[in-house]
Amino acid sequence: MKPVCLIKKYTQGHIVAYMVALLLGISVQVLTLLQPKYSGELIAGVEKHVSITKTTLFLGMLIIIGVVLTAVQQALLGVIGEKTVRDVRMRMTDRFFGMSLLARETNPPAWYSQRITNDAELIKSIPTEFLSLLQGVILLLGSGLALLKLNPIFF
Repeated sequence: MKPVCLIKKYTQGHIVAYMVALLLGISVQVLTLLQPKYSGELIAGVEKHVSITKTTLFLGMLIIIGVVLTAVQQALLGVIGEKTVRDVRMRMTDRFFGMSLLARETNPPAWYSQRITNDAELIKSIPTEFLSLLQGVILLLGSGLALLKLNPIFF
């Protein structure tokens, strides 16, 4: 089965939650991309001996909000992942007990147990890794645009 089909099959019923997780991830990436700008302003303020209170508070808020959003995203993905694992294990267990005794004896019992455990965990990780990949691409594009804006000679 193709990876896209697997993702579709095991994310059904969780699409809204995955979209929320993706939006949270995009928000975190935007906050991450803003941090160097305000860090630069903070350093410039220190060098010029001007008040840096607002910049420091804003930078601190960016970092704290980013951490909170990341924690919410990870918790959401954890809950969805565990529900997906439960569903997959229930399907696999139902299929196992629906098999004839002769068909079950083609493999040792530990093989089935291992398949139920490992396959479910692998399926759990696919959507999370896909979201991480999307967030990485967004961060890469955002960083590239920021570098281009700062100094077009880099490209």
